[in-house]
Amino acid sequence: MSKKVILCLENELFMKNNLLFTEKEDFIVRKISSQEFERGPVLMSYGALLHCTRGSAKVEINEHSYILEANTNINIVPNDIVAVIDASTDLEVLCFAYTQDFFQTACLNLERGVFLFFHQNPSFKDQYPISSWITNIFSMLFDINDEHDCRYRVQMAQLQFRFLLMGYYNYVSRNFPSVMDVVTSNRSQEHFKRFMQSVSQHYLESREVLFYANELCISPKHLNNIVTKISNHTAKEVIDRFVITRLKNTLMTTELTIAEICDMYNFPNQSFMSRYFKKHTSLSPGQFRKRER
Repeated sequence: MSKKVILCLENELFMKNNLLFTEKEDFIVRKISSQEFERGPVLMSYGALLHCTRGSAKVEINEHSYILEANTNINIVPNDIVAVIDASTDLEVLCFAYTQDFFQTACLNLERGVFLFFHQNPSFKDQYPISSWITNIFSMLFDINDEHDCRYRVQMAQLQFRFLLMGYYNYVSRNFPSVMDVVTSNRSQEHFKRFMQSVSQHYLESREVLFYANELCISPKHLNNIVTKISNHTAKEVIDRFVITRLKNTLMTTELTIAEICDMYNFPNQSFMSRYFKKHTSLSPGQFRKRER
């Protein structure tokens, strides 16, 4: 079975007395080696831009697989569930990790298509001029990271990150217009964004499309059309994938009993939860937990 590992930064980022981070830090830049990864997956409370300089690994983000190899980048956003699988012993990654507040400020007033594009396309490979930008940006970020007495340290880092988002988005939209077809009207983008936010907030409460359509004040059919057009999955499929991903994380990372998890996720009974989980994974919750531990 493949070894699954997670970024150690999950515990470092907000640890009050950590030598690398304090509770006042908004970002950190550092080099991560294969030895610094631990078993996962993890629900991200922060974002991270990963740039691979050596080695390779398979990265799962919300159960979608991506290859991280030399000159490849992956952008992870808060609330993603991430696992790094089969990391090579020589894996070396430059990591720029940032808080949610940092991300929101850096992206202030950017058009909504930028957020949607990077949410749907978290992995991108270096190619000119991207390769030059990445090299220069990480060089700048490392310098800025060390300037703890600089009055505008955070703002300078936000500008670098903002430049990368805008530059890459513009590069792809100009050179690969077919990739941008999924970036639809602003209204549809807003509905999709609100739908995903609502699912992340209420997934323990409801798994029904009608519930989320009511939250957005639109019909279930209209919601399903928007979600399908943007994600190539029905609204119900997106909800179920979200719930299953978090159920897996709960089973793997907590000591809660199956009965306690059933209550936590608002299933009517353990038998119903088992059927639901097995329908999407071919395993019962107990079988999955035993296999992964």
